Amino acid sequence: MQRNHPTRETGQAVICAPASRRGSIAWLVAALCLSAAPALAQPAAGEAATPEAPATTPGPPPTVEPDSDLAAAEPTLPVAAETTPEEPTGEPPTDADPLAGLDPALAAAIEAAVAARVEAAVAEALAAAAAATPAPTTGPEAGTDGESPPPDDSLGDLLEDDELAALIGADLAAELRADEESITGQVAGDAAYLAATDTGSSGGRGGEVGPSNLMNPAMSLIGTFAAAYFTDENHPARGGHVPASNGLHLMEAEFGIEAVVDPYFYMRGFFMFGLDFFEAEEVYAETMRLPGGLKVRLGQMLAPFGRTNQAHCHTWEFVDAPLPVQRFLSGEQLRTPSLELTWLAPVPFFLKATAWAGMPGLIPPAGSTPDERTWGEDEDYDFLYLGRLETHIPFDDEWSMSLGASAATGPAGQGADTRSDLFGGDLFLRYKPLTSESYFEFDLTIEGAYRQRQFPGNRLVDWALAVEPMFRVAKQWRLALRGDVAEGDLTRGDTMTGPGRDFGEERGSASVTYFPTEFSQLRLQGTVSHPHGAAWDGPDLGGEVFLQVSYALGAHGAHPF
Repeated sequence: MQRNHPTRETGQAVICAPASRRGSIAWLVAALCLSAAPALAQPAAGEAATPEAPATTPGPPPTVEPDSDLAAAEPTLPVAAETTPEEPTGEPPTDADPLAGLDPALAAAIEAAVAARVEAAVAEALAAAAAATPAPTTGPEAGTDGESPPPDDSLGDLLEDDELAALIGADLAAELRADEESITGQVAGDAAYLAATDTGSSGGRGGEVGPSNLMNPAMSLIGTFAAAYFTDENHPARGGHVPASNGLHLMEAEFGIEAVVDPYFYMRGFFMFGLDFFEAEEVYAETMRLPGGLKVRLGQMLAPFGRTNQAHCHTWEFVDAPLPVQRFLSGEQLRTPSLELTWLAPVPFFLKATAWAGMPGLIPPAGSTPDERTWGEDEDYDFLYLGRLETHIPFDDEWSMSLGASAATGPAGQGADTRSDLFGGDLFLRYKPLTSESYFEFDLTIEGAYRQRQFPGNRLVDWALAVEPMFRVAKQWRLALRGDVAEGDLTRGDTMTGPGRDFGEERGSASVTYFPTEFSQLRLQGTVSHPHGAAWDGPDLGGEVFLQVSYALGAHGAHPF
């Protein structure tokens, strides 16, 4: 409340108090001086008595500021009489030191007594003010129009109108809110919180824990259209929903819905449909509260092999997938009903391990013939097993890199005890300056894969590699380049045990993407390809041009880094 600091050479101290209280302290000191006046008036033995000072007329009592915290706490004190009238100086008067001329020891005792009384009075006044003043209401707890939240007696009405309790019952709702409070730190039973979430004024979005969002998940719709031109009708199949002929095409429309199920699970669903197809791209639930850095996902999901396979196609830098994905995982990507367990290792750097198992018989084929697919269902209904390790290395605030290694094995679907193995590696390098005014960014993605497949009396081996640098050249413009190559035996010969037939391809692609807003994009892509090998009977050189347009509305969750 105050600080003592020396102001005189004799070591005396004065009390530093707020300006509104300084006058009150002075009058307390003066009162104590008056009470000590009889003792001071008696001369010591051997000393001559000093002449008595003439009496003066008592002055008016001090004026207490209306907003002073001590107005109600200070006692009424007698008023000290001035001994000498001050001469007018033309300047505002200042408080006279009531201890001037006193014995230093007596002055120090008076100041100590005054300090103790003032400190006790201030503490008492502040405690009374704090008890009488209600806590201010600011931020998200205020009403939607800036007014204070409902009074305490409205809590019962809010609970009676609670939509969550009406839906799942009061007991379960109370348990759910208790878990919610432990996760978010928000008191779900508070009247202001319930009023804010019921009216939608909390600013929450789909997927957050809260009474309203549990029944109002995030939804999105993304439409992707493309115009295509091929220099020759006989060209390699790109798979998936990439246009296969000249003209206008609806590549896909993706409907997404996602939200927190309860404090234990988060659920996502993404559905693709077009003019003649409807597919569940991903429908899975993932855990939220497992200990030890563990997480479980269960449902239909994209397999964690490489980088491109884990991202939806509307986030790619090109209309079609790179050759390692097209050739080994299909243009529709590797996705199937599966179970996934991830573990974030407790080490000083980022290290995540993933174990995944799925149904190989429901995986879209990688090519146009059954022989080109990597996995298939066998008589034993064996699973496809996949493992992945990935790490992230932040070099500094502007440069970072991610590394990943994947391996998968499962039935080849070409007869009893035939298997296929796929091994892959990926690198992602990003440069994003923090202080640049040009919006320049640079990304480099490298993916490669090696495959070996068993057939009765036969074994085929092939590999593929893709390199994709991307440059953000302006706020709304991105330029991407891609070079990819695939080599090896793609299909069997004329007989089951005959030699494999080679199919290779080298491609070069460039794309320019313009983003009018964050909800739409326009892309122009050009590709020159050189397919060759015994399994290819088309032209040795071909050209492809795509003009792609994509629109998004609603709340669509972020994709992996």
